[in-house]
Amino acid sequence: MMIRFVFVIFLMISCSAYRISTSGTIDSQASGSVEVTYLGSAGYLISYKNKSILTAPFFSNPPLEKVLFGNISVDTSAIDRYFPQNSNPDALLIGHAHYDHLLDIPYISRKYIPNAKIYGSVTTQNILTPVLGQSKIIAINKYAASQENKGAWLIINSDQQKGAIRFMAIESGHAPHVGLPGFNFSLFKGKITEPLMALPEKAEGWKEGQTFSFLIDFIADDGEIDFRIFYQDAASPPPLGLPSSALLKDGRQIDVAILCVPGYQQVEDYPEAFIKALNPKNIILGHWENFFAPYTQNPDSLQPVPFLNPSDFIDRLEKVLPQDANWYLPAPGTKFLF
Repeated sequence: MMIRFVFVIFLMISCSAYRISTSGTIDSQASGSVEVTYLGSAGYLISYKNKSILTAPFFSNPPLEKVLFGNISVDTSAIDRYFPQNSNPDALLIGHAHYDHLLDIPYISRKYIPNAKIYGSVTTQNILTPVLGQSKIIAINKYAASQENKGAWLIINSDQQKGAIRFMAIESGHAPHVGLPGFNFSLFKGKITEPLMALPEKAEGWKEGQTFSFLIDFIADDGEIDFRIFYQDAASPPPLGLPSSALLKDGRQIDVAILCVPGYQQVEDYPEAFIKALNPKNIILGHWENFFAPYTQNPDSLQPVPFLNPSDFIDRLEKVLPQDANWYLPAPGTKFLF
């Protein structure tokens, strides 16, 4: 009872005026070659011509009491209702291995996207191996770029007649869940170095592992970059998570930057440093809605994550927003055409 009372107070503190992009197509007046669908939390379905890539879909949303003190489980009815049917992505990218990024993956992978490879950390691979097998999950730690290391591009589809998708994993970090003067606290830290025998029953078993951001390129038939996306699923202290200047030396501007809103209060210069370095044309703000409440695509029912004030984040964002750039705070189910 006390937990619920405190939770309601958190929501009241977090709520203030901000503009939610609602379900339906948003025309950005660009080429229309890329469709981005926000699925909620860190989940996005990004489609380009006849290809698509998926990031960490999550629909189960166990309540806070179970996350902290009980067992968590997959809500298959929510997945069956809301997962995009016939999406058939070529790959699934996982930024880190917390339960709100991995819990639904085994069910989704087996039922809806059996042919898609999963790219994530060694910890991600070791958590999912018991149900999906080790070969289904590609550990990307050794390929990741950093400010010091060049990294390696991974190609998803190399059909020369139809272009390709390539991505670069970038070593990133995860903001503390609680930040007070002189005290920071992060839940579910750590790595899993050997394959598990079974999926964790408690949220604390889904360790963070190495966190990554991603630079994703959609390559046209002529070999040129047609569209570039930066994706991040956890706020991180810069320069962690940022592409190095060497990685961006081709001069190709980022068309869409997908940023994580929660945790910005716990790290310095976020999102400011990321906006200045990325100079994106469009910004999508994700993982903002309360994932301890039942999943919904109804904007009138959405509340922010406890402790989160989206208006404050947006105020800071707008102070460094590039000229003519657009930002969106989407409701789950919102589609963008670029």
